[in-house]
Amino acid sequence: MKNLLILMLLSILVDKISGTITYKTIVEKFAEKARKADEGVDVDWKSRLEPLFILCDDVTDNMIEKVLHSYIIINIETPIVNLLKKVPKNSVVTTILAETKHILKVQCDVNKLCTNISRQIRIDSTAVQPIHHPDKVYNAWQKTSLDPLHVRNIEQSLPIMETILEDLHDEFARSMNDVNAAKETFKTNTQKIVNIFNNCIDPKDKLSSLKEIIVRYKQSQELVWNRLKHSEEVLRKYYSQRNAWADILMDNKGYKQH
Repeated sequence: MKNLLILMLLSILVDKISGTITYKTIVEKFAEKARKADEGVDVDWKSRLEPLFILCDDVTDNMIEKVLHSYIIINIETPIVNLLKKVPKNSVVTTILAETKHILKVQCDVNKLCTNISRQIRIDSTAVQPIHHPDKVYNAWQKTSLDPLHVRNIEQSLPIMETILEDLHDEFARSMNDVNAAKETFKTNTQKIVNIFNNCIDPKDKLSSLKEIIVRYKQSQELVWNRLKHSEEVLRKYYSQRNAWADILMDNKGYKQH
């Protein structure tokens, strides 16, 4: 967690030093230009627009750590292997061992995805990320004056934009709750697996049931993966919408598209 926080602070510092053009830069420049274009529009542009470029401002580090911490399951392999040494190798034993290795491999991918989503929440989904356009697009736009009609159109579109953000925020929050529930189930199942294989005295007549236990365990891991992928997809949807909003602010066309 400390490393990610350091990265985030460094990202902000580098932006300030290098003059990187971020979504926050666009908001601040639009606010400045909008006030000059139409003084009759009574909108606090910065406070209304900047939240559109931050998806997860209410997600705390404690919440991120709880839901997206890496969960190491290497402890399942030893009791499984030790127990299966007591029986002659056959197709069921081979399947159990293969499924166990597959589960361990997939868990590495699960943990990497957790780390990736954690980084996106802390850094990528914030307003201090560089814009998706080349700098020259912004540089050309900042030199021009805004059409007062464009300013009025943005004002009228703000409720729509805020509703879209709220919908994406809520969808992401639900997806994270789903991830948390799936991970808690997987965690419980992990301990059950360890207990079952540690406490089994004679596996000879229980191989089929042990295989079914492993298969169900694998399915609970797949549920974690699928829910994480859904969270990742919601983030992609948000990035696409955020880019559209940046385009809208810098362009006189398409201000009601979403």
